[in-house]
Amino acid sequence: MKYFKIVSLIASIFIFTACASTSKNSENGKASDSIALPISSEKIDKQNYKTVVNQLEDAGFTKVKTEKIEDLVTGILKKDGQVESVSIAGETEFQKGDVFDKNTPITVTYHTFKKEKKETVSKKDSSSEEPSKEPSSQAESASSSRETPTVTPSYKIGDLVKVGDMEYIVNSRTTAQNVGGEFGVNANGTYLVLNITVRNTGNKAITVTDSFFKLLKENTEFEVDSTAGIYANEDADFFLSDVNPGSSITGNVIFDVTTEVANDPGVILQVQTGFWGTQKGKIQLN
Repeated sequence: MKYFKIVSLIASIFIFTACASTSKNSENGKASDSIALPISSEKIDKQNYKTVVNQLEDAGFTKVKTEKIEDLVTGILKKDGQVESVSIAGETEFQKGDVFDKNTPITVTYHTFKKEKKETVSKKDSSSEEPSKEPSSQAESASSSRETPTVTPSYKIGDLVKVGDMEYIVNSRTTAQNVGGEFGVNANGTYLVLNITVRNTGNKAITVTDSFFKLLKENTEFEVDSTAGIYANEDADFFLSDVNPGSSITGNVIFDVTTEVANDPGVILQVQTGFWGTQKGKIQLN
């Protein structure tokens, strides 16, 4: 009888231990799906959306998407890529440290410039496809004339490039993974860092903005990383600086691109005269 009681006690202890272990593992499994937010809604309105998306994904959130608002005209009041809001399961107000499931849907909304629509083919161009009544030699000559591309002046690093009332000199080209040091920002890919001097040769002050610069690789355009530009020019104001007639300013222009693009000798920097880009110049970065 005593032996039976001892066996029963041991069996009860074993069953209790197994149940407790199963319960603990279940709780740990649920806890692993819960993630604390790395950001607060009060401190994101001036950040670049790429930085916010990276912070959320690095924290472990799996359903982060972006939505753009194409409402920028000048890029002065709001920067290209600047965050408008972050919605977490429909909520736009939250604090750093708030806990959500890792699969919670998150939408990062940001401002950007409206993309220009490609012009439709004119009737004149369409009519050129019809059979020509001119002699074959004249038709071939006209066709050759139409197909000749516009020749763009070729400039390189160190050259002075005059575009309207502006003069540009690309002083150097480097790459980096971080700008601003410990409290700066890291690149999603690789930062292409261009040190550029801008001079105003006109008779009115000009405000330098990131819309003055674009990086071109064949038919692809890359925009300036405004947030990285702030950290890369901590010792000198560059963007949104007023340059008076006859004066110049030097600063760093940053593009966050793939490592392949950052090291491609064939990429081109496009510079322009102002917000509307009525006059443009191109600089080879090899």
